[in-house]
Amino acid sequence: MITMMKISVVAMVPIMTIAGLLLKPGLITKGVFITAIVVEFFMAFLVSDYYENN
Repeated sequence: MITMMKISVVAMVPIMTIAGLLLKPGLITKGVFITAIVVEFFMAFLVSDYYENN
């Protein structure tokens, strides 16, 4: 279960970035890309931490 949640969380951010590129290519800058990577790792950490505690 944990592995599936990690895969879902890790796959979500690139999908959102690609969707953003398709909708508004001018909005995706270097800062947005770096922020997306940071958010991805933060969400993966939260999911891992949640399932370790439960």
